Amino acid sequence: MLWGRRIGGPGVDRIRDLARVVGRIVGRLKSVLEEWFAQLWADETAGQLRPDREGRVIPGRLFRFDFYWPAARVAVSIQGGTWTRGRHTRGDGYARDCEKLALAQIEGWQVYYLTRGMIEKDHRRWIGLIAGVIRERTE
Repeated sequence: MLWGRRIGGPGVDRIRDLARVVGRIVGRLKSVLEEWFAQLWADETAGQLRPDREGRVIPGRLFRFDFYWPAARVAVSIQGGTWTRGRHTRGDGYARDCEKLALAQIEGWQVYYLTRGMIEKDHRRWIGLIAGVIRERTE
């Protein structure tokens, strides 16, 4: 609605359809990014420190993390679509991510958000740092 009037018509419907398609594409790209990170993680840690995937770590909530290590209380969330107005960068999605992060921290979790750029440009650094934290927290 704009100024009390519903906006509609064929042009607006096409834009909504296009937005849905873009959303699906971004979702698929995120999955590819997650699988790529999983492979990089396995390579860089020589198959050690295997993460659990897509799990709920906050009691009573449906929030999930892409990768997590329960014994260390460490989680990684891959932030796809940061330059395409993906879910993580739109208002509602960002607000839910902030809530998820705050609740996880209250429960004693350390959460790391990694973007595609961080993974592409410097994955060895980030994996090394996160693996070090996991090792520290499980000793």
